[in-house]
Amino acid sequence: MPRNDKNEETFTFAVCGGGAVGKSSITIRWTQDTFIELYDPTIEATFNIARKVDNQTSFLTIIDTAGQDEFSALQDVYMRNAYGFVLVFDCTSKTTLEELQKYTERIYRIKSEEFKQVDGKDYPVIFVGNKYDLIQENPKGKYLTEKEIKEFIKTQLGLSEKTPFLFASAKNGLNMKEALENIVREMREFEKGQKPVTNPLKPPKSPRKGMLSSVSDKGDTQSDLERMNNY
Repeated sequence: MPRNDKNEETFTFAVCGGGAVGKSSITIRWTQDTFIELYDPTIEATFNIARKVDNQTSFLTIIDTAGQDEFSALQDVYMRNAYGFVLVFDCTSKTTLEELQKYTERIYRIKSEEFKQVDGKDYPVIFVGNKYDLIQENPKGKYLTEKEIKEFIKTQLGLSEKTPFLFASAKNGLNMKEALENIVREMREFEKGQKPVTNPLKPPKSPRKGMLSSVSDKGDTQSDLERMNNY
């Protein structure tokens, strides 16, 4: 990934997942620090923001992708353009987690030659279980557990159980900032010698915070324009 003289970096990543899991809501939370209740299905949209992660500025291009099957022909294009991937599912729906299998298989097929990974399907990726606010409102309802998610990621998707995932909520901002920081760290670490932090033989190089420990920082959105003007 290109860098400039100010020790800044640029990355492009895609937000993927089935329809109505909240991909656009997450992207809007990251870029505008707000939540829109009603949102038309996305075909594809691109956003540019700047964020400081671990005292290093990252200029990020976020591709908000379509989850509907009728737009699947666009997937190859954005997967080729993306360096990392945020895979989103509804943490109250196992079906939406299972839908991610087709995305991981397609990403691997398209990116394997570019990344040349001997470890198989490891690449810069995190999983986000959105709509955790529904669990907070109804704690006795059915939802996916951390154990179920890790097992599915390992056995069905072929990724390491160390692959980062978070329970989050675009509606109330829960873990939105941490999710963005996690994908930046994954891309940053992967860039160093093409060795992902999700390698099952090695622990993550940087410690992970608790899954429910972070919310969005409203100051970040205001600072985007200033940082872009200095770029």
